[in-house]
Amino acid sequence: MATGMKMQPAKLDYGTVRRFGHGGRRVALGGALGLLVSAVWAQSSQSVGAAPVGSSIQARLSVSQSFTDNLRLSDESQQDKAFITTVSPGLNVVSRSGFLRGSLDYSLNGLLYMKTAQRDQVQQALSAQATLEAVPNWFFIDGRASIGQQAISAFGVAAADSNLVNANRTEVASLSLSPYVRGRAAGLVDYELRSETLETRAKDTQIGDASTRSALLSLKGVGDGRALNWSATLRDQQSQPRSGRDTQTLSASLGLTYRPDIDWRLGANAGRERSDLQSAAARTGPTYGLSAVWTPGPRTKLDMNWSHQVYGSTHGFVFEHRMARTVWRYSDTRAVTTAFQGGSGAQSNYDLLFLQFAAIEPDPVKRDILVRQYLQSLGLGSGSTTTTGFLSSSSNLTRRQDLSMSWQNQLTTVTLSVNQSNSRRLDPNDGTADDLSRSSGVLQRGYSLSLAHRLNPQHTLSATLQQTQSRGDLSSQATDLKSITANWNAKLGRRSSIQLGSRHSNFDSVSRRYRENSVFATFIQQF
Repeated sequence: MATGMKMQPAKLDYGTVRRFGHGGRRVALGGALGLLVSAVWAQSSQSVGAAPVGSSIQARLSVSQSFTDNLRLSDESQQDKAFITTVSPGLNVVSRSGFLRGSLDYSLNGLLYMKTAQRDQVQQALSAQATLEAVPNWFFIDGRASIGQQAISAFGVAAADSNLVNANRTEVASLSLSPYVRGRAAGLVDYELRSETLETRAKDTQIGDASTRSALLSLKGVGDGRALNWSATLRDQQSQPRSGRDTQTLSASLGLTYRPDIDWRLGANAGRERSDLQSAAARTGPTYGLSAVWTPGPRTKLDMNWSHQVYGSTHGFVFEHRMARTVWRYSDTRAVTTAFQGGSGAQSNYDLLFLQFAAIEPDPVKRDILVRQYLQSLGLGSGSTTTTGFLSSSSNLTRRQDLSMSWQNQLTTVTLSVNQSNSRRLDPNDGTADDLSRSSGVLQRGYSLSLAHRLNPQHTLSATLQQTQSRGDLSSQATDLKSITANWNAKLGRRSSIQLGSRHSNFDSVSRRYRENSVFATFIQQF
């Protein structure tokens, strides 16, 4: 690929650059993301010219033709048959060398509807993260960006395919920029001073739109290898939803860490906090917590923490174990969330295999390429294995539990993910309108099971079974979506493949029930 090519930045503004912020503070999210994309592209382009180890650029084009018997997810599916043509140019960039390190995967999906009056549309998908080392070993900037499809309400209509017409689905974009400095003062104290701005926007709705700003000062004693060490933290976090109440949390804490041996790290902290998450009148009180990390080897990790804040207790529990052919991961978290609820902690097919392939490819850049090629050869998507979640305009306390597993041998790969999330609003009287204003809590459960079997080096069969459920206080606040998808994937050459498949979905709720069937063919060309 010629290094002189220019790539237009992804447009998060849905036609015009939308501006974000409150009180005159505005951030052009589309422009900022464009800078991030262009920087990763420029760094990787330079790397391609110099051909260093650790950088790659790969463009792709996929064309898909599908037929559905229920485009608008209606009760009477016989009235809603349609053909859908999807054209998706995409780009994957990885850079692990030079002043900018990160990865970017972007695709622009054009949907053309035939045999129906439905208007054509464009969807975007983006996952990007990068670290810019502006001043060597001192000043850094972390950046993250994402675009994806998300349900607006947990109690609305759900669909297994975003190409189908669904008023309860929207495109959500987020961008996070975090500049920070870190170093050592007088040879006695390691310091880090960090700020972060996070912008989240949903298309055609203000539910989920939020701006979050935080500042952090962290100090700790010099020497990570010391058996006993100290730390101090000051934090200021402000959340400004566009259709909800602004909130702020200020905290200060002191901590101690103790390492009895190389496998264990124990910690304790205590401090004070002032927060208005539960009501407009801020409350001040003590905070304290405990933590423990156990890493007996490169294949196993156990990370636990518990904290008490003025608005309640939070915790985190993560266990990972990797064997020769199997990866297990379990997480149980309880934390404050805003804007998009229920998604954190979900493990994708990519995440599981990236962890598992560490045994055969320790280099993260080469492993990224290996995992993506492996998933494509099996006909499995790299995205999240479950799709629970909803949009919110308030601060909520969410507990999420996830169990994920991946197993593979020379011919067969199995991935399994099971999750449950339970969200409740911290301030029940903040006046915002979303799912948690109609129910005191939202309970969601889901699972996904994928099986792929390689018939020969060129042909693979795969199947995916999924189910998601949502429950609220009322009997009318209950939805259930089941779907099964089967694929046949064939390599046509080194860089091209074709996929044939079919899907059956069944959705059930008080207000609507539907069945949907589809068949599809997809051609993928990599460059």
